[in-house]
Parts: sequence; C-alpha cells; structure tokens
Amino acid sequence: MKKRIIGIALLAVLAILLFVWEKPVVWEKPVNVSDENSTEAYYLSIKDKDGFCIKDEILYAYLGNDKEIIIPETVTEIYTSAFSGDFGHGENLEQVIVSGTVKKIDNGAFAFTCAKKVMVEEGVEEIEEWAFGDSYIEEIWFPSSLEKIGNGIMETEEGLDGAQIHVPKNSKISQYFEQNMPYGEAELIYD
Repeated sequence: MKKRIIGIALLAVLAILLFVWEKPVVWEKPVNVSDENSTEAYYLSIKDKDGFCIKDEILYAYLGNDKEIIIPETVTEIYTSAFSGDFGHGENLEQVIVSGTVKKIDNGAFAFTCAKKVMVEEGVEEIEEWAFGDSYIEEIWFPSSLEKIGNGIMETEEGLDGAQIHVPKNSKISQYFEQNMPYGEAELIYD
C-alpha cells in the first residue's frame, strides 16, 4: 500500500512540474502579427520576384534561391523563422547582410538558418531571444546600435565550434557576449 501511495505522489509531483515548467518563448509570434499572416500560403501570396515575403515593412520569409542577399531597405522587422532552414526558408543561403534600416530581429528569426555568414549592420536596435538559435553560423558581425538583446540569442543544442562573433569593443553587445557566450568553442572578436 505504501508503494502505491508513494507512486501516486510521485506522479502527482511530476504532473505539477510538467504543468508549471516554463515554456520557451522561441516559437511565440510577435504580437503585431495575426495567425493568418504566418502560413506558407500567405508567404507565397506576398513573395516578390527576388523571393522576399514582405508586408507592412515586415520580412516574413525568404523563399529565394540566392546564396548571398541583402535585406531590402524597406524592411524594419524580421519575423520569427524568416530564415529557418527547417521551414525551407533560404535553403541556399551562405551570406546575409541585415540592412541598418531593420530595427528589430524577432525571436527565432534566424533559427536553424542555412547561412554561414551574417552581418548585422549599424542601425539595428533590437534582437529578441534565440534569434540565431540552433544556427551553426561560422561568422557573424553585430553593431554597436543594439539597445535590447534577448536571452540566448546564439544558443545551440550541440554548441558552436569555431564560430567567430564580431562585436564593437565596449558596446552593449560586447558586454552581452562577455557574460553570455554561447555553449561551445566560439571566439569573440573585438572590431
């Protein structure tokens, strides 16, 4: 009887832990975008000749085939999973330049990206949590203009090995990485 009571108690504790366990915010949609604007059919309906799916200054997805791209200057926000290889976004990408007109990179925007090099230009102000999560970017540049930086922006499951993270010395982003280097053997380079 005691074993049964202990077993039930353990199951109850496990159920409570699973219920209250903090869920990651990685897949939450930005509050300014409705569900109808987050489907592949919608992306295809707004895709331009270069493969950019842009509406109201938000880049929802990149469905082009180029190896190197520059985010158009009409974009002020990069949406969740816009460059996710898991969703077939930018499968051929090797290099992305994020124009300084972009003000915000949403959570998970570059999660699982195929791009090996990313340059975030001066002017970008906010990068949400896990923006480059589970991306095995080999080289990335961040600007001094960043004011808001989310948690774990470059965290990966297996760890970043050999990645070079370029930051301006004495900037918020350099302070962020000095205290929050991603798991693995990434190198912080001061430019």
